[in-house]
Amino acid sequence: MTNEIDISLFLKILWKSKKVILLSMLVFLCLSLLYSKILPRYWLNNINIYSADMKYPIEILNVNNINISYSKSDVTQLYVDNFNDINNKKCFIDSNKKTANLIERVIISKDANDNNEFIYQIAYKSKNKMRNDFELVKYANFIETIVLNKIKENVSIRKKEIINKLNNNLTLASILAKENRKTEINKNKYALEAARAAYIEKPMLEKNSGYNISVSQGVLVLEAKIKMLTNAQDLSVFNTNINVIKSKIEFINQNIFNVDKITVINNEKVNFISELEITDYRKNSFISVFLGFFIGVFFVFSKYLFQNKQVNE
Repeated sequence: MTNEIDISLFLKILWKSKKVILLSMLVFLCLSLLYSKILPRYWLNNINIYSADMKYPIEILNVNNINISYSKSDVTQLYVDNFNDINNKKCFIDSNKKTANLIERVIISKDANDNNEFIYQIAYKSKNKMRNDFELVKYANFIETIVLNKIKENVSIRKKEIINKLNNNLTLASILAKENRKTEINKNKYALEAARAAYIEKPMLEKNSGYNISVSQGVLVLEAKIKMLTNAQDLSVFNTNINVIKSKIEFINQNIFNVDKITVINNEKVNFISELEITDYRKNSFISVFLGFFIGVFFVFSKYLFQNKQVNE
């Protein structure tokens, strides 16, 4: 019994079985072509977003060292983070069942060596070109809405913080103004008593500075002044900071934090790039024929080993 391979016998069997090998190659070739025909072709779509097409909110006023600002890089990074967020993708899939097979291919990337106006590229594959463009814009707008809502929420929170701080400052300024008014009233009451004691009814020219308080105004003027101070409603007279704080509050409420006008992407200038993934039939056919040949040879070799074993026995 020998395990040596008889080359001449193997070649004879190989030649006699050439039809089997050719049939194997033909079967694999047909299967490859059939698979290539039924295999879905994908469109590779891209959206190029340029910095010139991205609008950002103006830096919000710095009031009392509380600064709210969203720079270009802040908004861009916020957009990218939310675009790649798996929870946002899941939410979009749940609300758009037709894109369930596409959204997993959504990516956003940037060439680190690209220093021109090109910012980010959004891309994914789908089976239909028009649908791909539509869904790509739809997802981009979906993320833009999320970003704007987050900015709006953050700005609203910070706005309340600023307003609350300014209102607290306004309360303290009002208290200080009332104290200043009270001090001024007491000062004039003391001057009134001194004027009455000195029998000074009308204003007179003060010839000396022996008084710590002005009694030369006379009783009539001092009484009128005390009445005016007591009935005064505008506390800013006694503390000018009140008007400054009120102006800041009014400015914040009327002129800033208008997040509704912010847009991250200008869809009118979105640059679409569509490319159809073409199946390489030649490459697939060559691989299939090559595989079919080896399968056929393997079958013949197995047959040879079986016959060789019988001969040796």
